[in-house]
Amino acid sequence: MGNRIGSLILIVISLLQLSACAQLLQDYDKPSIQLNSVEILRGDSSAIGFKLGLRVSNPNSIPLGVKGIAYKVSLDGLSVLEGVENQVPEISAYGSAEFNVIATVDLIQGMRLISRLMTQPKEKIKYTIETKLDVGGGLWPALLVFDSGEINIGKL
Repeated sequence: MGNRIGSLILIVISLLQLSACAQLLQDYDKPSIQLNSVEILRGDSSAIGFKLGLRVSNPNSIPLGVKGIAYKVSLDGLSVLEGVENQVPEISAYGSAEFNVIATVDLIQGMRLISRLMTQPKEKIKYTIETKLDVGGGLWPALLVFDSGEINIGKL
């Protein structure tokens, strides 16, 4: 009988914890990511990279401890830039943090994009940014943040 009562108590505690987790998930807003700056990097090899200045904003009442970030930038449907970074500062509750990441260029996709734009000129091209923030397990092992829109290249 003692084991049954102990098991019942564990089940009740587990259900209460799940209920609390579900409430936290409902009240949680995804962070936002903004691109603040772009710097072209030329290394010793022929590879071209970019130093991207990012700003991550946390609209929640709990700090966001980011262990790493992975990101991919697509232009006109072609994955052109991507990278990862593991030196990301903690983003305080209702705060933001700025940091730099290095993005490498997929030269084949980049050449396809240039070829496409030369043969089919456009005023605007679509972009998408896919970002995965690794917050180290717990309730949110990884947060996926997407952004998309259009860039007016006619003005560049």
